[in-house]
Amino acid sequence: MIKALVEAGKLLARGRLKHQYPHSWRSKKPVIFRNTPQWFIAMDKDIADKGSSKAGDTLRARALRAISVTQWVPESGRNRINGMIDSKPDWVISRQRAWGVPIAVFVREKADGSAEILQDEDVNKRIADAFEAEGADAWYMDGARERFLGSLANEEWKKVDDICDVWFDSGSTHAFVLEDAMHFPGLSGIKRTVDGGRDTVMYLEGSDQHRGWFQSSLLESCGTRGRAPFDIVLTHGFTLDENGRKMSKSVGNTVEPQKVMKDSGADILRLWVCATDYADDQRIGPEILKNTIETYRKLRNSIRWMLGTLHHFSPADAVAPADMPELERLMLHELAGRAAIVRQAYAEFDYKTVVATLSAFMNTELSAFYFDIRKDTLYCDPPSSLARKAALTTIDIICDAILRWLAPVLSFTTDEAWRMYKPNAEPSVHLTLLPEGFEKFRDDVLAVRWETIRNVRRVVTGALELERAAKNIGSSLEASPLVYVSDNNIFNTLFDVDLAEVCITSNAMVTNDDAPASAFRLGDVPGVAVVVEKAVGTKCARSWKILPTVGEDSEYPDVSPRDAQALREWKALAEGEKPADAVEEPAEPVGLIEPQQPAQDPVEATPEQAGPDNVTVGKPAKKVRARKTVKATEADEARSAGDTRKVAAARKTSEANKAAEASTRKAKKAKKAKAKKVKTKKAKAKKAGVKKAAKSRRASSATRKAKKGTAKATAKKAKAKKTTKKAGKKSAATKPTKKKKKKAR
Repeated sequence: MIKALVEAGKLLARGRLKHQYPHSWRSKKPVIFRNTPQWFIAMDKDIADKGSSKAGDTLRARALRAISVTQWVPESGRNRINGMIDSKPDWVISRQRAWGVPIAVFVREKADGSAEILQDEDVNKRIADAFEAEGADAWYMDGARERFLGSLANEEWKKVDDICDVWFDSGSTHAFVLEDAMHFPGLSGIKRTVDGGRDTVMYLEGSDQHRGWFQSSLLESCGTRGRAPFDIVLTHGFTLDENGRKMSKSVGNTVEPQKVMKDSGADILRLWVCATDYADDQRIGPEILKNTIETYRKLRNSIRWMLGTLHHFSPADAVAPADMPELERLMLHELAGRAAIVRQAYAEFDYKTVVATLSAFMNTELSAFYFDIRKDTLYCDPPSSLARKAALTTIDIICDAILRWLAPVLSFTTDEAWRMYKPNAEPSVHLTLLPEGFEKFRDDVLAVRWETIRNVRRVVTGALELERAAKNIGSSLEASPLVYVSDNNIFNTLFDVDLAEVCITSNAMVTNDDAPASAFRLGDVPGVAVVVEKAVGTKCARSWKILPTVGEDSEYPDVSPRDAQALREWKALAEGEKPADAVEEPAEPVGLIEPQQPAQDPVEATPEQAGPDNVTVGKPAKKVRARKTVKATEADEARSAGDTRKVAAARKTSEANKAAEASTRKAKKAKKAKAKKVKTKKAKAKKAGVKKAAKSRRASSATRKAKKGTAKATAKKAKAKKTTKKAGKKSAATKPTKKKKKKAR
């Protein structure tokens, strides 16, 4: 055609156009288009109900209304499907394939060219009974038309061989799964909240299903029931490898869940799922799983520590929150804050917030702060100590909440821990509900106060780290920090705080004097400076604190009075006695220490009295009055001089053991030094041998070079001598000839 137009001179212009052509994503072949009659469901036609219809009651209107009352997670899903339904043409539900669920109807063409659909109860019953007994393949059997039409087979009814769109099939699943108690007895009795029940139906699939399953389910249910089949729709992204590539067996970058569970456990996979932002595409791979395993290890270690600590806790020893020290009340306040976040996150299916919140709380607030501070109280205080009982009560409340909160995420770990934690309670943590009633623990004023205390603690900790790096101290218990505070608000806040306990040091002092220029400071905590001094006293063999009071108790000379009392109570418990209840008097406020006139008799200064005059102690010692039992009193009265001798003998034995250990260490050290000396000597000898061999090689090389040079010089000399001899002979031969010529002239 173009050639003919060119020859006739009738073609105005011509050119080549390169364009894209649709290809099948599966076969990669070009798509062939053909015009084929299809079955449609009208989107904008009023839906007839029992022969009558309501104006505006269309499938599109019903679907848009259902979308507005459904919860979409994430919320962006609402806008996506709303736009699809709003602009959707009539819904095509037929396909022309050799397999699938048939559109089981009979039609015949009218005179005007339109199609009439057979609606006969007897025909429909025969089709339904056959499908129930034989399946959908009954429609394709030989003689199916005559079988189902019966007496109408002689009329011009045509059997439709088109199949339903597979999305129409999947969109009808709610009618059977949720409403067919005979075939799904386990789901019988479900009553949705929209019907006055307690059940909520959620559809969960990938983000591509807004065009597929979500949409077909919505349209099918709205057309037959007038509402959506779901209450909540949650969509997630696709799982990629750790480099962001689509997983493929041919590429070899797949991560099999079975292998992850076999290598690391199912809870690791569950934790990874909950920690990711499923609203977007998520990545997984060996390196990413390593981080998940590390997160799990920290969570598990915190749970294990709490279980071990609560092993000897009895609910009868529980302390009311109002009677607890400030630190325990602070942790309960922090727990209450996390409770609100976790509950809301679960309600919104925001699992990554649950994992992030609980992970940060357990690692930062509990392990690195509260547990670290309270280990001394839990391990070394007497069993009757109020602080110890309060700490155990607080850990019990925290452990109960943590196990329930983490149960949906770490289902196996928490269930195992729950059976150890409360063996006489519910047999599984999954039979419990999320804990409630944390609002009573809220104390915002206390939280503000402790924010200041923790800022001061950060400055002290920073100063201790520098001293530790400089090898001036090993453990923080070897230090006695002197804290200079120029801010009156901070100084007043620290007035009655045991800063040594909070900073985990043997002693701590606070002063409002001017800090020296060399004091440690942090830029974000103005008005606070710290100078780290060495703790004064003897190291307690039990708590490892360095205190001047160690040795005051003659029965336990190696420990502090606090630890001595604890040892007595534990001994009494071992012998079947109940320890006395310790009654702690409230500490009196400590003000500034005024300069005192020197006393007549010299008094040795305590660590608290050392330093500037304007000093306050972190916290005064608490006086404890113990009501002794009758047995304890009788034991004190019956104690004789033999006990003193036993103490002396024990001390002597202890000293002998220490001397033996020192001797052993000295011998080991001498042995190591000797071995090191022998090793050094061998190394030196080896090095000397190597040097000697190298020197010998150099000397041999020099000798060879010298001999070679001598030979060359001798040869050169001989050659020169020979040349000289020849020249002499030649000279002798020419001289007489010259004389003869001279005579001839």
